[in-house]
Amino acid sequence: MKKILIGLFLIISTLGVADEKYDYIEDKLEQKYKILTDSQQNKLKLDDIDVGVFKDKVYIKLEMESIVGDAGWKEFNKKEYDRLATEIADNTREMLGVGDPVEVTLVLDREIGEKEVLSTEIY
Repeated sequence: MKKILIGLFLIISTLGVADEKYDYIEDKLEQKYKILTDSQQNKLKLDDIDVGVFKDKVYIKLEMESIVGDAGWKEFNKKEYDRLATEIADNTREMLGVGDPVEVTLVLDREIGEKEVLSTEIY
């Protein structure tokens, strides 16, 4: 019984440290990439950045909120978005110490509860 309890404690401790690592990475990314700006000064304001691993694959979810419209996505230069998303993926790989591809998804969260995926790419 003691071995089982010790094992459970170790698993819970490991999960807590893993969450802290992702929280740290998310905080660093949010500080640097709170607003994405292209060469025409179009802006995408990111409200949240989530980083995680699912089935051994790293993912990043960039989330914008808007009551109406697309939060500036139509006007934003897509090539520059790809460059910025690649930069975000590179920074995440560096902080995680991995070389694997990273899936970056841009999601528009409307106030009425409707979410729309604007872009999903692997960088």
